[in-house]
Amino acid sequence: MIQRIQSVYLLLSSLFFTFFLLFPVFKVTTEAGVIAEKAMENTYFFVLAVILVVGCLGNVFLYKNRVLQKNVGWLLFVLNLFLAGIMGYHFYLEQRAENMVSISFGAIFPIITLVLILLAIYNINKDEKLVRSLDRLR
Repeated sequence: MIQRIQSVYLLLSSLFFTFFLLFPVFKVTTEAGVIAEKAMENTYFFVLAVILVVGCLGNVFLYKNRVLQKNVGWLLFVLNLFLAGIMGYHFYLEQRAENMVSISFGAIFPIITLVLILLAIYNINKDEKLVRSLDRLR
């Protein structure tokens, strides 16, 4: 299970989603001062990030059913894109409210996890092709 490289990619992506919850995503400057907005403070960010953490960790244990693992990986990828879209929309709404908004360090973690999930899916496909080629030889 853990010796497969896609398991490492999925564990790293769940770790980066956890970092996404802990680090500030945006820094909003209002008349009251600077507010560092974390993902834990926004309900949509928090719920999607928790679903993605649990999904990535759960996907590691689907190693016996590679087709299901690949499909769950694609679902996690789409949810991650949805999270990035919500982040962009939230950024747009904050700017529209005439607040000065800057992207903080935590906003890079969903982009890193997109790459990690794609690498995991690629390696799951590679394993599936290897198993099918060995089945042909029998």
